[in-house]
Amino acid sequence: MVGRHFMRTLPRLPNALPWLPHIVSHTPLRPSWCLKVGAFPNDAPKRKVVKALEEPGFTIVREREHIAMVRDNVDGTRMPLTMPNHPTIKGATLRAILTQSNISREKV
Repeated sequence: MVGRHFMRTLPRLPNALPWLPHIVSHTPLRPSWCLKVGAFPNDAPKRKVVKALEEPGFTIVREREHIAMVRDNVDGTRMPLTMPNHPTIKGATLRAILTQSNISREKV
């Protein structure tokens, strides 16, 4: 196995580099180019998300286990969107919904 062989070849950090924890404690966890611009909410209410999606033209087609929405574009195409029908929508799911529907984060 490659992983086990690789782990055996690494030196033990506390014995090999005793000064490493001091440097690591002062190093930022994220690089400077990866700073948070605006944090998504952990849980967003479903009604608020649906209302924000209806603003750019999405309409609810069906609401059962999932909410099916569709937007008629100017060029005649239709953009479908499906989201879970939970009381609250998780931040990662909300981010994926906005990416799929080409809506910027600032509009929500």
